[in-house]
Amino acid sequence: MSVRQVIWILIAIFSMSGLGSAASDYLFGAGRAAVSTLETVAVAPAQAQDTTTAPSAAEPATGPMPTLPPVPAAPSGPVSGPERIRLFQSRIDVRDSGAIDVHETIQVVAQGDQIRRGIFREIPLTRVMGLGRLTADFELTSVTMNGSPASYQLTMETGQAKIRIGNAEVILKPGVYTYEIAYSMTKQVGFFDGYDEIYWNATGDQWAFPIEKAEALVTLPDGASVLDASVYTGSFGESGDSATVETGRSGALFVTSQALPPESGMTVAVAFPKGIVAEPSWLARHVGNPFEVVVTVLGALATIGYFLYAWNKVGRDPALGPIIPVYRPQVPPHAMRYLDRMVYDTKCLVAAILDLAVKGHVEISEGPDKTLTLTRVGPGKADPSPGEAKVLAKLFADEGDTVTLSKADSVVMAKANTTLKSFLGGRFLRRHVEHNLGWWLGGAAIAAATWIVGDLFSPDPLAGAAYRIFALATVVGLIVAGTLALKSWWLVFRRNWSSLPTALFFSFFTAIALVFSLGTSILLIGDAGFLAGTALLITAAVPPVFFWLMGRPTSAGLDALREIEGTRLYLTVAEADRLKFANPPDRTFEHFEEMLPYAVALGVETAWTNQFAHLVAAGAMVAPAWYHGSHSGAWSPAALNSVSDGIGSGISRTVSQGVSSIKAASGGSSGSFGGGFSGGGGGGGGGGGW
Repeated sequence: MSVRQVIWILIAIFSMSGLGSAASDYLFGAGRAAVSTLETVAVAPAQAQDTTTAPSAAEPATGPMPTLPPVPAAPSGPVSGPERIRLFQSRIDVRDSGAIDVHETIQVVAQGDQIRRGIFREIPLTRVMGLGRLTADFELTSVTMNGSPASYQLTMETGQAKIRIGNAEVILKPGVYTYEIAYSMTKQVGFFDGYDEIYWNATGDQWAFPIEKAEALVTLPDGASVLDASVYTGSFGESGDSATVETGRSGALFVTSQALPPESGMTVAVAFPKGIVAEPSWLARHVGNPFEVVVTVLGALATIGYFLYAWNKVGRDPALGPIIPVYRPQVPPHAMRYLDRMVYDTKCLVAAILDLAVKGHVEISEGPDKTLTLTRVGPGKADPSPGEAKVLAKLFADEGDTVTLSKADSVVMAKANTTLKSFLGGRFLRRHVEHNLGWWLGGAAIAAATWIVGDLFSPDPLAGAAYRIFALATVVGLIVAGTLALKSWWLVFRRNWSSLPTALFFSFFTAIALVFSLGTSILLIGDAGFLAGTALLITAAVPPVFFWLMGRPTSAGLDALREIEGTRLYLTVAEADRLKFANPPDRTFEHFEEMLPYAVALGVETAWTNQFAHLVAAGAMVAPAWYHGSHSGAWSPAALNSVSDGIGSGISRTVSQGVSSIKAASGGSSGSFGGGFSGGGGGGGGGGGW
């Protein structure tokens, strides 16, 4: 590949990554983390309908500061009914540093079913906000049961804090127990245009028990006032309004109006003026784990650097050097077309059959209904090339001496096409192109190590691995589908109409892959942070691109490319320039016929015919001996184009019919696939008994 091609491909990779990040404001993936990216929408009631309207700082809430009701005393003795949470009361004090102090009171009814020794509380520490995943610092300050210090065990794993309260040696009697948990967390204030907010999943929505009543009080730092407040109830993703809101000048109280079923909770949001809490820089908010950033950015740079070095050393195409006209090419026409485009199409088969006809092995007859028939004749005046010999053997293996370009013989044509394609893509290609697979695997190993080591620094390695696998698969799928689509459209624009269905097919899957890659890229960036996520996406995109770029012609391939360019030069040169060539062959009809398959292979039939205007004018151009049909007699450029297009379209159509018949016979088929919320914000989690 040329330097210019590599530059444009690298630009496309970076542009794709930029597109993914820019689209993150309105695309989202699936699952809890994906929905959390929607925290950038407003949480105030007005904003839930119109995200362009922020809470107005001109009308802050007034009135006294609300207060939490007292916790009801626990009744003595057993209580009837199932295990449940009688009251979940939470006080969230927002500091001017952006951290919060939380005091939770959880009063439960224990019946010895799930709650035997105590309860456990799980609190997520990671949170997706915009284009970054924030990991909060967590400090547990006190744990009590019924007003007395309680035994507990704190574990920090998989991106969450788990507090197990109780003693393994003590079985609780049935009754009502009141647990209090106090802790602090950082990085819980969201920053938006015109306002800041605290968006907090007060109860969590992963409790195994129903919650009879939930209360939450949010207090703001000194000097802050409530611009707006919202509450959402229900299971994850729902926006129920089964709660009341009371606002005061520096806080808001939220109280449910009906019980919350298991796996349901209450999320609260309070907006307040900007400037109360110092807003961190863009870099601080989007970097994520600095160690992960260092690993992934260095890994991306190492991957790109390695592949550029490897491409420059072993993958860069050498210069062809001076091109001289070729009058008697040695590379067969079908192979010349394949090497020139580095992609197989049915016109390779057309060129092979035409060359077999010119060499005297096949005759082509055109019937009154334009149906073409291939008849085996011989011996020819020249031996077929190895690829042409395989085509000849496959065409006439079981069907006698004739093959009709119709549905009846379509399977035979399809098998001949597959045979030639396999021949060109096998030993022939390996002789002419060195793929440098070992060098490519070295770069792929660097990219893989970057993803694996980067995941070790992820806030939640298990979830992070899932984001990475999905993103990797979709990005690679996008590049592969996009490359195949571009190749197919390139063939269509070169008048290879049989490639149109393939181009449409891969274009459809490119569009699907683009949507999925944008969605998974947002998830990855949300998990790893903007810098690390973008670096990982680039690292994923580079290896499949260089898998194609690392191919380099061998010495035989370089000779073949020179011959291809020399043949093209000779077929298209003007008459005045032709006279400058050293000992050019005479422009006879025999020479025209000999080079015709090469002109068809390289798509320059018209230019080649124009070189024989003098013979056309003299009426010396007649149909060749191997053609019989409506254009027998005088051979004009129009007749040539008609016959060439007829043979090409007939073979392409027949091959397509044959492929469909083979699939149907084997049972093969192709398929296709066709505001705020409860559970959002920081906090959340849930718990149960043990």
